[in-house]
Amino acid sequence: MKAFIAFMAALASMAPLQAMAVSVADTYNHSDMQHWDRSPGQTITYRYHSTGTGDITGTDEFIALRNSFQTWENDAGSYIDFVDGGTTTNAASLIETGTTDGVNVIRWLNTYPGEVDADLAVTARSPISGNPLVEMDTVFDETDTWCNCISSPPTNFDVETVMLHEAGHWLRLQHATQTDLVMTAAYQGNRRTLQYGDIAGVRYIYTNMYGAGTSIGDETQGADLANGLVNSGSTRDYVFAWADNPSGANTIKYSFGWDISSSTGAASSWSTPASISSVGDETQGVGVALAQINNDANGRPDLVIAWIDNPFGANTVKYRIGWDVSTAGVPASWSTDKTMPSSDVGSESQGLGIAIADTPDTGTVPELFVFWVDNPSGANTVYYKVGWNINTSGDAASWSTRFTPGIAPGDETQGLGVSIGNWIGTSNPDVIVFWIDNPTGNNHGYYRVGQDISSTGSATWTAARDTFPNDWRFVGTETQGAGATLLDVNSDGRLDVSFAWVDNPFGANTGDLRTEWAARMGTDSHG
Repeated sequence: MKAFIAFMAALASMAPLQAMAVSVADTYNHSDMQHWDRSPGQTITYRYHSTGTGDITGTDEFIALRNSFQTWENDAGSYIDFVDGGTTTNAASLIETGTTDGVNVIRWLNTYPGEVDADLAVTARSPISGNPLVEMDTVFDETDTWCNCISSPPTNFDVETVMLHEAGHWLRLQHATQTDLVMTAAYQGNRRTLQYGDIAGVRYIYTNMYGAGTSIGDETQGADLANGLVNSGSTRDYVFAWADNPSGANTIKYSFGWDISSSTGAASSWSTPASISSVGDETQGVGVALAQINNDANGRPDLVIAWIDNPFGANTVKYRIGWDVSTAGVPASWSTDKTMPSSDVGSESQGLGIAIADTPDTGTVPELFVFWVDNPSGANTVYYKVGWNINTSGDAASWSTRFTPGIAPGDETQGLGVSIGNWIGTSNPDVIVFWIDNPTGNNHGYYRVGQDISSTGSATWTAARDTFPNDWRFVGTETQGAGATLLDVNSDGRLDVSFAWVDNPFGANTGDLRTEWAARMGTDSHG
């Protein structure tokens, strides 16, 4: 069976060449997050050598090449923009001479350095490590017989199928073991359509970011994201909440993101912000959740908003419930303020996240999980408590002692979010904790997963923090809130996760949101 790509060791060692190494993953894999420095609105230009291939009359091979790049570009959930630069007489220099000329070239050759008979095509990149990529070249083996053919399987080798695979390497996707994917290592016949794993891979590296909420304000003191069925019975909606911190009393505002797109994870529109007041003058974290708590006959979701009040002295975690949220996002009424036992919350906090989930305890009603970041002098610490068996008035029957999941968020944290769902696929729910680390310079997002929440509220925590996908597209140098929510965006039975944060540049703040697809660990590998 013909292979798409394989470099001989001698070629792999020629600077600046390096092979796209075969790597095992269940659905997709990438290599060290090496990427093009192409944010939305910028482009990657490719050119094809004017000689083309002698197997195809006219210029149909160039049409096939264009179609391959366009297929990757057409994915609505990622922002890659390829541009057809037309023909060129430039060599595929990375492969032919081991040098870079800054031109991305596709060429057919009878022989080339490191040629292996089993290969249909080879791709090389420059630089071989680090970021950003500046050049990609691909060579097709002219000794094979090529066609722009749609028969299945084709009698010859289909240009569009092979270039679709090689264009995936241009984006830094690697080989997958699943034979139904474009990125499988060996030619499987005509294949011109991206499969789930291919799409999940390109979105992992190049996912679009979208706005979250509106009119965020200039100073924010916490934020969070949740989802639920609010304005219809089938398409899920976001709710994004944040603490506005003007001079004087703070206000917690929230906005609904209507009708989450199954292809992008973006909301079709955001509601005008609503607010709750009397939350104090200084807030050090906001949490939000949507769940049916009062179990009334109308089945409407209830909105839970929590915050950390930061007076002089010990901090306090409080929450308020907006009952029976209408299809317009308006609660019928609000509860009085409720307080989590807070003697051990600390005096300085840098983030809050909440989630409501029915855990495998002896009760039949859900629990309220409250996570926060304690900010003493030195290293920060993440803690959480569980409010057991929340009744129809929103009160917990009891509260757990403080758990320490062993998350080391750094010395300065600028936002925390949590969400609970059956993420891994086992019987018990799992919890994802997302936070923004604020070192000197660019901020970074990280997350960890607590697997299989037990009847006591404890979980088995992953050994190390995971980098927020697209961490190279940093979340700003100053952040003032973060949130995460698990949901099945595209209704394929896999939980995805949407992340949100508040960017705090000079002037007006912005809420940003992006979706990481197929985040269920143990099924979808990120490499």
